[in-house]
Amino acid sequence: MRAAHPAISPQEVAYRLTRTADNPPDGHNAQVGYGMVNPYRAVTGLLGTRTDPPLGAMPAPAPRPDPLARQRTVAIWVAAVGALLAGVLLTLRPILVRGRRRGWRPGRREAAATDPVRPDGARPRASVHSDPWGGSRNRQDRRAARLGVDR
Repeated sequence: MRAAHPAISPQEVAYRLTRTADNPPDGHNAQVGYGMVNPYRAVTGLLGTRTDPPLGAMPAPAPRPDPLARQRTVAIWVAAVGALLAGVLLTLRPILVRGRRRGWRPGRREAAATDPVRPDGARPRASVHSDPWGGSRNRQDRRAARLGVDR
């Protein structure tokens, strides 16, 4: 003990030997008494005790790399791209519905000089049957228009 730690006093040697001894489970045994000396633990122990050493006695453990870091990054990117795609689709839906309803024509147009004007100054509404895609026409009207027959 003195060879490994020449600076310690005889009282500290005794203290280290008693604190690092292997105690029997029941506290006292007729064969070993209160314990057996463990010289290896007495020499190599940080403070000669079997309790946890103080916080400053051991270096802080090195941080371990996160094993799920890549999966977490991929999951965040998938969620972000999915949210962006959902936003784009939710924005396009009303645009597509209105475009189909109008037959992909512009919603408003400037009045041309050749449009007929009623005497009260208002412009006439477009005829229901003027829709080339058959928006409000019934089946017979569309068939007659396709065959060139006037109904």
